[in-house]
Amino acid sequence: MLSIINDILDLSKAEAGKLKLQEQDVSLIEIINSSLRIVRDKAVENGIRLAFDVPPKDQIIFADPRLVSQVFLNVLSNAVKFTPKGGAVSITLDARDDGSIDVKVTDTGIGIEPENIEKVFAPFVQIESSLARNYEGTGLGLPLSKNVMLLHGGSIELESSIGQGTIVHIMFPPERNRVMDGVYEAPHAQSA
Repeated sequence: MLSIINDILDLSKAEAGKLKLQEQDVSLIEIINSSLRIVRDKAVENGIRLAFDVPPKDQIIFADPRLVSQVFLNVLSNAVKFTPKGGAVSITLDARDDGSIDVKVTDTGIGIEPENIEKVFAPFVQIESSLARNYEGTGLGLPLSKNVMLLHGGSIELESSIGQGTIVHIMFPPERNRVMDGVYEAPHAQSA
């Protein structure tokens, strides 16, 4: 219940332009691993394999650790929730040449019809389909995640089709990346 209330409060603040980032240098690997630990029991209970292709070099980003953790927890919870028994959820991290970072969460879940993808980013909306009808939730996770990523100058995008699973791209812009060409850049203030 507390988690739902916090999501509602954060979403309300984000939509009113009042959600402020508490930024610091954070490890994407640590955030992803801590989010995986939280969803691991549910995944094991449902017979879902979790895999994280850990890159050889950590990606340090300048971001709000609590809010970024919330994004990963929301996305991973959805991936586990909508993946049938025996399925898999995998995470890869791609540091691109331009300095942007794309974290890709891929599941073998029930998928979403392409025409419904934008709808899942609206608060309190759940896609009504014969496949999704049995899944509970508030419909707040993805709208909040989208707002958090926009506040960070990034984005969250979905690729999906029914019965084929979903790929979620959580993208951070180059200015959030603290590790460029193997050199750690000194911290500098970002305006929120």
